[in-house]
Amino acid sequence: MQDSGHKIYKPISILLIVLIFYPVLAVESALNISVIDSNNAPVKGIVFQIFAGYPDIDDKDPPIMVSSPASDGKDNDGDGLIDESGEDFNGYATLADGKVQVNLPNGDYTLVGFSQEKHVLLVSQAKSPGSVTLNIGNTVPVNISCRDINNSPIPNADVFFRPTKRARGSVGYSDNKGQLKAYVSEGMYNIVLWSVSGEGPHYLVLPYYNISKPSVNVFLHVSELPTAKIQFNLPQTTAIALFEVLESTNTVEYAEGVEPEIGYDAAYTDFYPLISSKSV
Repeated sequence: MQDSGHKIYKPISILLIVLIFYPVLAVESALNISVIDSNNAPVKGIVFQIFAGYPDIDDKDPPIMVSSPASDGKDNDGDGLIDESGEDFNGYATLADGKVQVNLPNGDYTLVGFSQEKHVLLVSQAKSPGSVTLNIGNTVPVNISCRDINNSPIPNADVFFRPTKRARGSVGYSDNKGQLKAYVSEGMYNIVLWSVSGEGPHYLVLPYYNISKPSVNVFLHVSELPTAKIQFNLPQTTAIALFEVLESTNTVEYAEGVEPEIGYDAAYTDFYPLISSKSV
């Protein structure tokens, strides 16, 4: 057929591919934590902080808070009470059956469990979903001695074992003889003493201290540690500004009176004074 000069348009089939994007949500699963003693009996009141991945001793990453402590259905400070009004968030505590379940995104975690009352510090790696059982009978007995510059006991000193900077890790208080016996998982810790008793306030740090079986003696003695004594000669009627230790080379402290007001990061950035009206 002769071309009439008109172009012939052939139908074109167009395949339309419609892409529908759905938000990718992290899959959450249950991490079940159990604590037993050397007799396989359940242990109540071990407070677990949960850290993402495997932080080392110098990391400053904070522990995970899954949801608001006021409504998370957990005991967050180890006193056995759930969803208390104004409850401090220390972590997630085991209940009477020695267990606690936390829903977390699938992945790897480090657990740091502690109890001031039982003088225990437990550290373990875990996966979510998964289960882990920690036996206090597998810990290392640690004998702790706390003494001031005059070699006198430091009573009522709060002692911490920290496998990472923002782990709380309190194992309890020294007695009137400056002694404390704790049970600690094997590993490396920054050991901290905080006290307002003895010869003035004390803040002592034993960095990178290895805990291994069969047992360990820890000496938090001022005379054996690199410390500084600060003394002020002040005029009469001068007010004293008292500062909390918020951060050192090896530690980060929980500023209970400051942090809720100004936020976590700001609380560890500077020193905030509490002014005493007492004259010197």
